[in-house]
Amino acid sequence: MNFHEWTDENGEVLIVKRIGKDRKTYGGFEWPTGIGTAVECPDWNPKAKCGGGLHGWPWGFGLGEGSDYDIIGDIWLVLGAKPEDVVGELDDGAKCKARRVVIRMEASFGDVMRKVRSGFDACVKAWCGKNKSSGYSSTAASSGNSSKAASSGDFSTAASSGDSSKAASSGDSSKAASSGDFSKAASSGDSSTAASSGDSSKAASSGDSSTAASSGYSSTAASSGDSSKAASSGYSSTAASSGDSSKAASSGDFSKAASSGNFSTAEAIGLNTCAAMAGNSGKIRVGERGAFAIAYYDDSMGWNFCVGKVGIDGIEANTWYEVKDGKLAKCD
Repeated sequence: MNFHEWTDENGEVLIVKRIGKDRKTYGGFEWPTGIGTAVECPDWNPKAKCGGGLHGWPWGFGLGEGSDYDIIGDIWLVLGAKPEDVVGELDDGAKCKARRVVIRMEASFGDVMRKVRSGFDACVKAWCGKNKSSGYSSTAASSGNSSKAASSGDFSTAASSGDSSKAASSGDSSKAASSGDFSKAASSGDSSTAASSGDSSKAASSGDSSTAASSGYSSTAASSGDSSKAASSGYSSTAASSGDSSKAASSGDFSKAASSGNFSTAEAIGLNTCAAMAGNSGKIRVGERGAFAIAYYDDSMGWNFCVGKVGIDGIEANTWYEVKDGKLAKCD
């Protein structure tokens, strides 16, 4: 499905975009500031391949494709574009690119995901009409309370909309999207993606380079595989990621983040948050009144723990820490 075919009440596709604090992206392109500012690609190429466009994730689908991101430290934008200016399904993924966009929002990850949720829901419902599909490039869509959608096969897609709904997709590069309170999305396969939107929703993705994103109070995101990402936003939300160089990021008061694997990161930003990371050469950070623990391995002593509490022994909020020579130290 082309996610860019759906538009909001203003006739625009809303595209989620992340940029670094220097506001620069590939090729040194610098994003301007100001809500309502129009931005046009200087080297537009309408082919469905990366490059030659202003890239992003339409309605939040494909979050993480083609970009390394930090949901806490990055700047998050919502871009509005006319559908005729958008090319989707870049390199057979969910990511899109646009010729011309207007900056509609610059906010936190959670606020951005809430902004595009109505379009996310609409795209999920647009799939509806089938409840089970099997085979390469298969699609399954289900709508209604307690509904289910299951799809199996490489490049398959599963979408379910409705309270307590479920979506499950299995296969390399597969996608699963579920929208509705208490909804669940599960995707299994290399480069797979799982996205769930709604209070108490869950998203689980398994496979190298997989991504799981969940938005809503008490939401949960879990991702497994080297270089995988788990991002969760909302009060008391949880993010867990497993695999070398994996990332777990959670935003919201009382949120939690846990990451396992060498070079992995865990961050939980908000009031009264906590985070845990197990593995060498990793880093961690928490918000105000937060606490964290890092498990690291030493050849002479085996596994050890370093713990930190904001306000004690000089530990600061919203600051990255790592273990050096058996002690906590600020990251360079």
